[in-house]
Amino acid sequence: MLKTAVLLFAMALSIVCGAPQHENINQVVVVKEIIKTLVDIKEALIKTAACENRMVMDVFSNTDGLRASDAFCKAAKTLLHRVRPYAPCKAIRKNIDNLKENLLKLGNEATNCTMDHSKTDLNEFIAQLLKFSRQYYSFKH
Repeated sequence: MLKTAVLLFAMALSIVCGAPQHENINQVVVVKEIIKTLVDIKEALIKTAACENRMVMDVFSNTDGLRASDAFCKAAKTLLHRVRPYAPCKAIRKNIDNLKENLLKLGNEATNCTMDHSKTDLNEFIAQLLKFSRQYYSFKH
């Protein structure tokens, strides 16, 4: 009887308080990995001129009402369809794959993961995603 009462109380508390704490901790870990990977990619792009001019979808061209999960989903989609198959330099391929995987972890709840038609270059995309990820991390942390 006591176990049932404790279980019901825990369920009610999780409903009232939102997501369980372990989900927030997992999100923070994933965002930290995204930030680290973005910094590595940014450094590789600086060193390799062949990587600079790749045009990708501008995920952050319209941020009105953009949820974090939607932004991460759109960024993963951009990497999946526009960067990875045609990665202009080998130095970022592994990092792009890791980044895509982590973005999908945070973007799996997206409800509006449709892409805009505006484009930006890869350097700007990485810079915008890094800024967004850092802001998201500071909010979650």
